[in-house]
Amino acid sequence: MRFTVLPDHPAAARSLPDPSQSEPLRVLRHHSGRPWIVGQWSDSDILAVTAGRNSAVFLGVTGAADAAGTGDALGRLLGDARTTSDLDRIARSLPGCFHFAASLDGLVRVQGSLATACQVFYGQVHGVTVAADRPQTVAALAGASVDEEALALRLLSPYGPPWPLADECLWRGVTSLSVGHYLELAPDVPARTRRWWSPPEPELSPEDGAIRLREALSEAVDTRLQHGITVSADLSGGMDSTSLCYLAGRDGAPLITVHYAPLGGANDDSAWAERCGRDLPNGRHLVVPPESADEWYLDSRELAEADIEGPYPFDRSRPTVAHLARLAAHAGSSRHLVGIGADELFALTRRPARAEVTYAGWLASSADRLSIPWAWTDPISWEVAPKLPPWASSDAVRTVRRLLRAAAATVQPLAENPSRHELIRLSLMNGAIVRRMSRVGQRVGVSFHAPYLDDRVLDSVLATRTPEAVPAGPAKPLLAAALRGSTPDDLLARSTKGPSTHEGHAARRRWTELAELCDDSRLARMGIVDASVLRAALREEPDRARPPMPRDPTRACELWLRALPMNV
Repeated sequence: MRFTVLPDHPAAARSLPDPSQSEPLRVLRHHSGRPWIVGQWSDSDILAVTAGRNSAVFLGVTGAADAAGTGDALGRLLGDARTTSDLDRIARSLPGCFHFAASLDGLVRVQGSLATACQVFYGQVHGVTVAADRPQTVAALAGASVDEEALALRLLSPYGPPWPLADECLWRGVTSLSVGHYLELAPDVPARTRRWWSPPEPELSPEDGAIRLREALSEAVDTRLQHGITVSADLSGGMDSTSLCYLAGRDGAPLITVHYAPLGGANDDSAWAERCGRDLPNGRHLVVPPESADEWYLDSRELAEADIEGPYPFDRSRPTVAHLARLAAHAGSSRHLVGIGADELFALTRRPARAEVTYAGWLASSADRLSIPWAWTDPISWEVAPKLPPWASSDAVRTVRRLLRAAAATVQPLAENPSRHELIRLSLMNGAIVRRMSRVGQRVGVSFHAPYLDDRVLDSVLATRTPEAVPAGPAKPLLAAALRGSTPDDLLARSTKGPSTHEGHAARRRWTELAELCDDSRLARMGIVDASVLRAALREEPDRARPPMPRDPTRACELWLRALPMNV
């Protein structure tokens, strides 16, 4: 699926995407007859509703049809809307993960999902603002060039740039929609963004929160099972993804599960996956032996050409994503469920409710420590401190330091509580990962879905009070309480978690092969990295090498630059 949203303006027709693509373009129109949404999508990925001169479209997976019954209720809400804020009720109430666009007699509202698994990007084209589901679409229409300063930020590890710099687009003049906002496009006035969502106050007791979470998760999974679509899911044996298998396979629904058998004998994930698979008699269970799985980093250069939104997050895993998508497609699945997001939402941490410094103060101080090597034992304040690798050029260090300080001068945290801020920020990061996974999977017709990142699930977690102290019992007490009755108690009480250290060690054998990227490095040409320092680091003996995190962002940036069309 890909699409562009156009304002109800005569100049918008000049912004139509190139019709010479391999698949024909589909066009939805404003009441005026001018083009509104142009792109490519399947019938199962869209729900369109019209009421008089107003229209609304949901692109993705949504329970809109179920929530509205026959569609009359949704139609009445849409028909009564006069301003874009009148649609807040629709945006807040529907389960699923989708782009939502509406044209109120030519006044446009467009938004994605809170965690950005569905995201909106926008910019000026021929004097009007256009929006799209991927930034390169807007960049191509606008003739935008790469923003080298924004690219330097992407060298930061272990989790990329801090908020709000992680949302910076890599093309000049292209902007990503900020969390909790929608874009409003009027025919004759400049585009603007409006806030429609803020984090809810944690007013629910853990008991009431578990009830709301149970409903939200059930709805999130159900939206993926509509239209008779065959669904597959990770069956890792861990609590997060395996619980989704139980929800998807309840009442005997058919389900395809995929389990990657781990390397080494110390991991008990496979035993749990086998035990839980027996509870899903209508499931078709695929087990991938270690020797059949794609190794980390393998063939990422070819895969990069299929997704040029930006450097791929956690680039080492992209071949595994492609392998999983091929497996799912071969088994007949077009939607694959993953447990991404649950660790960050539900694992209780000891991060303080109040930080010693403001977020702005933390961000400014992080700028001073960019070149100090990262260590597992570093204390965590608002976020994990971002670090630049030793091969970042002196110009790149100065640039990133300046950008962090400039952001600190005006920034507001995502929430006043550091734990809630980090929960939201990591959800945004995970949403971007899932979005990019679908870009890889689209080559074989598979989209990836993370029900834990749906708006209503995120809302239910943020609305629930968490205990001041970490209690004894399940590692994820809120999730365990919500899933009780649908998932076996012994799985909910599981305290072990299979590590990926063996996979990581196997991948280290490939690090020396990455040195070839230093030959005619695009990053070096831009003055962002010192190629000689990078080459030396990549040739270190595996046992002496640092953790892989600093290498991955650099490699992802280099692959992204090499994948861009020559005229960009």
